[in-house]
Amino acid sequence: MEPLLLTLDEIANPEEVLAAFFQRYNLPAFRACLDEVRDTALFTYYEGIDLPNLILTLEDVKRLSEACLLIHRRNKLESHPS
Repeated sequence: MEPLLLTLDEIANPEEVLAAFFQRYNLPAFRACLDEVRDTALFTYYEGIDLPNLILTLEDVKRLSEACLLIHRRNKLESHPS
């Protein structure tokens, strides 16, 4: 499966996507945004929505964002050692 939303430049340089993401968002604000999405889904009725799966997906996205932050920081340290 190939990325659908990334440009060719971003596919070639995914580190730049991470850098841009973490310049735009800080981790606590991003978590809060995902929690708001979860809460909206929990308190809004949609026919056929799989709430347990949605909640697990959001938690996985949070974990993914944390892992990406660690990779981004590690790459930054490796490219700019003190």
